Amino acid sequence: MNNKESALKNIDSFLESEEKHLILNGTNQNKKHPLVLAVVIYAAPPNSTILFRVNHKTHIKDFLSSVINLSKNPQPGKPIKIDGKNLYVDTINPSSWGKTPRKIDYAIIYPIDSLDCKTGDENLSDVKNRDPKKIFLVTWTDNKDMSWTNSYNPTIVTYDAEEEDLDYHNRVASLNKDVK
Repeated sequence: MNNKESALKNIDSFLESEEKHLILNGTNQNKKHPLVLAVVIYAAPPNSTILFRVNHKTHIKDFLSSVINLSKNPQPGKPIKIDGKNLYVDTINPSSWGKTPRKIDYAIIYPIDSLDCKTGDENLSDVKNRDPKKIFLVTWTDNKDMSWTNSYNPTIVTYDAEEEDLDYHNRVASLNKDVK
């Protein structure tokens, strides 16, 4: 079963492994990125630098609100201190990348559905040049062609909503059947 418990177990195994890239997909659209954020924030050692890269700056606060309480939208380059770790945010737009640290420990890119082969490789190249230990690529929906990620040989983890909300799971799964 691709439930939360299974996803957590697989993410923990990935963190302990030598693997570098993980894709988190599945039907639990709005719970995947908070799960990864929470696990990374909890598991990262003190003074770690975490980069959360999103598709647009107006979404940052919404994307983070399920994990941390923010009074305003954080700005690229300004760290958010959480449990002795530094969380930075930027966007998939290269103009925001110069505001975040050149050296990071973990990267989370969400949603990767916003990327294609060219922009995906450009984003991953930038993140990899920051020398992170682990890179998490998180989908919102799974109805886009993500074959551009195959060259990174990612670990695939699935987090479905089947046990939590079967009707929702089935609706999202039916959308995902027509991968473009």
